[in-house]
Amino acid sequence: MSATTKTRRLLAVAIRPYTVADLHRVIHIADGPPGEGWGWPELKKAINRSGAEMLVAESDRGVVGFVVSQPTPGRVEVLRLGVCPSARRKGVGSILLAAACGEAARQGKGVGCVVPEHNDPVIGLLARSGFRGELRRKFYRDGGDAIRFTLTTETWK
Repeated sequence: MSATTKTRRLLAVAIRPYTVADLHRVIHIADGPPGEGWGWPELKKAINRSGAEMLVAESDRGVVGFVVSQPTPGRVEVLRLGVCPSARRKGVGSILLAAACGEAARQGKGVGCVVPEHNDPVIGLLARSGFRGELRRKFYRDGGDAIRFTLTTETWK
């Protein structure tokens, strides 16, 4: 018997700070396919929070992902993470999350984020990255449940 190994092709990306020139592509990623995106208004709220920072992942195809984070007194909060559909399952989300976590580690802080309970791809990414989750019932205004994920500073040691 032979074992079948599932392989995936990783996408080479560079992580860099967001610039205004990235706006159109970031909006396109944030809007996403129907039922998946947050839309520009929600992303704009995240970007405009005090101290919020955005990093983008850029490949030879241009910007293919972004992460928005905000330092708080006890941790760095990941507010939004988005990857264009053609770059998903190619390591881009992991690289962006690692960049946000790296910044938290430099500050000696943990990382937190809230994810809708039905967002299986992001839940899997966070679990593989060492985050621990706790279910929050009726977290959203519409009554939807969420999972509050945290990664503590002990992970950095």
